Amino acid sequence: MNDDAGNGNRLLQELDDHFNRVFQSMSDIIVVTDSEGIVTFESPSTSTVLGYPPGHFIGRSPFSLIHEDDVEMVLQEFAEVVQRENTGVPTEFRARRADGSWICLEAVGRTRTASTWSSRT
Repeated sequence: MNDDAGNGNRLLQELDDHFNRVFQSMSDIIVVTDSEGIVTFESPSTSTVLGYPPGHFIGRSPFSLIHEDDVEMVLQEFAEVVQRENTGVPTEFRARRADGSWICLEAVGRTRTASTWSSRT
């Protein structure tokens, strides 16, 4: 029985390592915020794409980086996500990179709570 547990633990570790490598190398930005828009998690690609140091956005609102002509629309879309009314249609906007240049981004938001984190919808 210990061999089965050991094999299971080894397999879980191998899967964890594999998905960690995939996660570390992807270019999509993943940001998790609370309902107020404060970042609680950012993927490593945030640093690669936007040029800010890792962890820069944790505890901050990313909305200050959004171009002034786009921020109202993005805030409205965020409010819809929080209210669970988002259709899944991407929102396109400009964001300021660390070097001061602008980059066009596309975002799709989803609301997740503790009870829906494991849901696939």
